[in-house]
Amino acid sequence: MSLPPPKRDSQTGRWKFRKAVPLDLRERVGKQEIIKWLGADAPKAREANGELHLYWDKRFAALRGGAGDDTLSPRDAAVLSGEWYRWFVSQREHEGDTSPAGWLHTLDMLEDIRSSVVSRDDESEVAYTEQDEFAQPQRTPSAGLLERRVNAFLESHGHVERFLVETGRALSDESLRGFLRTMLGDFYAAHRILARRAGRDFGKDEHAEKLPTPSSATPTSPPRRKGLGILDVWEKYASTIAPAASTVRRWAPAIKAFDAFIEGRGMETVTPGDATLFADHRVTQGVSATSVHKVELAGVKRMFSFAHKRDWLAVNPLAGLRSERRSNEDEREREGRDFHPPEYRAILRASRNIYAAPGRFEVVRQNATRWVPWICAYSGARPGEAIQLRKEDFGIEDGIPFFHIRGSAGTVKTGKGRKTPIHRHLIAQGLIDFVHRAADGHLFVSIKGEGEKAVAQAIDTARGRLGEWVRSIGVNDPEISPNHAWRHTFKTIAHDTGMSEKTADAICGHSPPTQGRKYGKVSLAAKAAALAAFPEFALEEASAALRAKGG
Repeated sequence: MSLPPPKRDSQTGRWKFRKAVPLDLRERVGKQEIIKWLGADAPKAREANGELHLYWDKRFAALRGGAGDDTLSPRDAAVLSGEWYRWFVSQREHEGDTSPAGWLHTLDMLEDIRSSVVSRDDESEVAYTEQDEFAQPQRTPSAGLLERRVNAFLESHGHVERFLVETGRALSDESLRGFLRTMLGDFYAAHRILARRAGRDFGKDEHAEKLPTPSSATPTSPPRRKGLGILDVWEKYASTIAPAASTVRRWAPAIKAFDAFIEGRGMETVTPGDATLFADHRVTQGVSATSVHKVELAGVKRMFSFAHKRDWLAVNPLAGLRSERRSNEDEREREGRDFHPPEYRAILRASRNIYAAPGRFEVVRQNATRWVPWICAYSGARPGEAIQLRKEDFGIEDGIPFFHIRGSAGTVKTGKGRKTPIHRHLIAQGLIDFVHRAADGHLFVSIKGEGEKAVAQAIDTARGRLGEWVRSIGVNDPEISPNHAWRHTFKTIAHDTGMSEKTADAICGHSPPTQGRKYGKVSLAAKAAALAAFPEFALEEASAALRAKGG
């Protein structure tokens, strides 16, 4: 029996797959008709059309037979993605009509889709630490649209329907989405190895060697096994250690994701390989490698260490686990993580002029954009610490104007508050006058709701929006953080002007690196003296300033 051919749209010239859902399955499938666009290439459209008909015929038969759809756990998805990789490469590595550039062009098209749908700003409404400054957001306002477009591209160019038919699987919508998220990294790797093969490079495929081996078990999630649950350990850790709120926000989702990945098994059954596969899985889901290795795996490993020290685990299986990922510094083209002069001049100049564009932002966001970059520039404060400042955090002591960074306003990474002198340039620009005119409470955020969670959410949102603004004015080098780079900039200038490391650490709120440096605090007066030698940021290039003076 011949399959119905694809239909060509007369207006766009694109081909379309259409298949009616049987009446008895429409409620379960959730739609009356399956429609997919197949592109303008007729031969490829006919090929894809056939794959889709076979796939949906099999899925309808499975639903009618009561078997339902295959449900994939994260581990199953990783194994299935490995199968797809081997299948796809073996099907196409001997094709002679595709050049290396052709395979790489497919990846360029995928990158165009990913970059056109969502901003990949590294500080969008998520919590950050110094080690997490290049983290990519896991969710953005347009993440759903991004996923749909990327998944459609992967299904089409990865011939996913044909693969699933040939391997005898009919995935549920949820499992298909999970499989495609996992498959994304393997899709990139497959096209890169095929580009090598097309270029007559038949060397070892190192990616294939790292893939999990297919399991003979049916792709259904096994029942939870008894043992020491990592979620129980996390609950105990949170109540006993009382970590900072920012740590809870970063680690809780990661630990839940790890528990789901190992399918609820006891911690005593976990191997280093489980943790490595989990890291690979999270990267393919779109979490940055930096976040996975420096935040998520760090949280998971801490749970195992916590349990082992209390004799809940006889052995810590992750004690010697080290990241396979190369250091960022090995891959960076840029020297240092601080802003270069053209970058900080652009930010500070635009910040100073923000009130010249009334109505662009609401007032509280304008205030944050006007003052937070300058406060960070002259104090090295963490962006969140500057954003959470309240009117009552400003004061004068022994004639020294200061602002007080403290946990009651939001959060402090080290858990220790500190007073920071206000630089003379901030005073000259009117910061203290602004504070005096402001209403009581937070200066740079509007709190919606009550409690610590509402405050934390407002601070995170403001930090993300400030990062977006910095990127929007052209400071968009992906190797620097649009907000956190002020800490590096402050430290660089402090070093160049002869400020002692202990004093710079005290102003920035860095923990002393040695036991000896912990003895004796740096007084407010000592900080003020050091900041008096800290130069003012010039918003013009030196040559331009000299020309203006006739030099």
